[in-house]
Formats: sequence, C-alpha cells, structure tokens
Amino acid sequence: VDYTAIDAKNYQDECAVIEKDQHIQYLLGMLINLPKGYENLDAGIPWIPYWITQALELLGKRTADFEEDIKTWIFKYLKNLIHPNGGFAGNIGFQPHIASTYGGLCAIVNLGKGYELIDWEKTREFIIRLKENSFSDREDPSRINVATKGSFTMCENGELDMWGCYCALVVADILGLLPDEWITAGVGDYIASCQTYEGGISSSLFGEAHAGFTYCGLASMIILGETDKLDLSWLASWVAH
Repeated sequence: VDYTAIDAKNYQDECAVIEKDQHIQYLLGMLINLPKGYENLDAGIPWIPYWITQALELLGKRTADFEEDIKTWIFKYLKNLIHPNGGFAGNIGFQPHIASTYGGLCAIVNLGKGYELIDWEKTREFIIRLKENSFSDREDPSRINVATKGSFTMCENGELDMWGCYCALVVADILGLLPDEWITAGVGDYIASCQTYEGGISSSLFGEAHAGFTYCGLASMIILGETDKLDLSWLASWVAH
C-alpha cells in the first residue's frame, strides 16, 4: 500500500483490517491447548499466559471477565511455577528467573486477581539476590557473580543484561516494593553508564546501542524517576535515525 497516497476519509477501506473475533477465538484456544511446536518454550512457561492475556486485552477482550473455571485453571498453572525461594521458575523444578517472574506476574495483573499467590517478601529477597554481589559466597565457589554495581542478573549465576534491570524494577513496582534502597541503589547510575556514544542504551557496559535494551533502560529510569541521568536529546536523535 502506498501510504502517502491514502485519503484519510477512505483509510478504513485502503488498509488491512484485523479480524478481531478470529484472533480472540484463536487466543482463547491457545489457553486450553497449545500446539506441539510450543515445546521449545518449556523453559519459559509463565510467558505463555502473559502473552495470550495481553493480546486479548489489546483486542478488547477483558481477561478479568473470563469465566471463573478458566481463571482457576490459569492460577493453578501459574501456582505450580512459583519457586519456594521467591519468584517464578520457567518450569517445574527450575530455579527462579526474573524474566519468568515478570511474565507470571503480568499475567496475574491482566487477570485482575491472584496476587495472593505471590509471597511478596520472598520475591523481594529474590530480586535482591540478583543484584550485584548480593549473593557472593566465598565459601561456595559455585556461587559466582560477575555483575556490575547497580545491575541485575536474570537468575542466580545467570546472564547480565539491561532486561534484568527492567524486569526486576517492574516486578518490584507492581508489588509495591518501591522505594527500596536495597533494590534501587546504584541502578540509575549503572543504566546511565550503558548509554553509548551513539545515544542508545546497550545491554551492559561497553556494548552496542540496541533498541530493545534502550526501551528497557529508559523504562527503568522512568520507574526510578532518574531520567535526568540520561542524555535524552541524544537518545531521541539515535531513535529517530
């Protein structure tokens, strides 16, 4: 379609229209029975109810109005993934992961109930364990933390990137854990140090500016109320280009 030539009055006729009802029925079906191809997401199961409920919300299907038996099924599904040490695991028997915690908690937010499943204090302790050097134990060489001050790893002994900061802060914000110096101290300075000469934000120190990580970094700074630590004009210039 030549969008420059579209008459605003005929916009509806010129552009493709999303078949909302068909999409909604497809998504509702996915809640009950996923195709075999989704087996490759076995390590990130909490994301599935989040993606589906979020898509339904965007299509105007209020997931808070689901029938109670569907909500109960989703709650049982998520409850099995809550780790006894705080946070959600990607699957039963896995260690807790901040991205899985983000997905599981956002699914609960979309459903409008189920917060009682979350142990808030254990979740707080889990987030703090992911922060730089929070779980270093010199007597246990298996517990290695290579994180930089103010950053978060995705799981204990896991990878470090800007996504960890974003997920940790969103989870903490949703649960009303902020402000909390144990969680937030140094995070804004760390994110600012990841703004590159290009203007965007990288995954970690000395990385390349990346759109996804720029989103995570900027959103984290908004939650922290520390956007003044970024060069926003330079960031906007990078995004525009």
